[in-house]
Amino acid sequence: MPFITWDDCYSVHIPEMDEEHKIIIKIINQLDDVIKDGKDQYVIGDIINQLIEYTITHFSNEEKLMAGFGFPELEKHKRIHSSLCEQARIFLNEYNSGKSISAEKLMKFLWEWLLDHIMGDDKKYGQFYTKINTKNQETQEVLIK
Repeated sequence: MPFITWDDCYSVHIPEMDEEHKIIIKIINQLDDVIKDGKDQYVIGDIINQLIEYTITHFSNEEKLMAGFGFPELEKHKRIHSSLCEQARIFLNEYNSGKSISAEKLMKFLWEWLLDHIMGDDKKYGQFYTKINTKNQETQEVLIK
């Protein structure tokens, strides 16, 4: 059974971002699987690194999107992204240095990081985006008439 299963309640109603969130969930589920299977530290470290790299790409895409539609909390969101990446790097550095990191602690961090971020911070830009698009559609409909 996957550690995290996508649910429509996680949707920010922007298909590209939802797809990227699904990829992050897939990587987290892969990490959970290799931890449960007792794989060696290099495999686990590689997946953590893959997760960080993909998340950085996702955050960049998200920030470009928010800038494109004028999300007023963009700078705050960027700071949150930066903090999340730093926390993930700390986990990776501790893991790579041989420090004992419990799988439970790591997976709890990822669960909270992903779902709290999507359900809290990302929902805000999704709602703003939907509101702007609805308003733009209404304006276009008036202009067409």
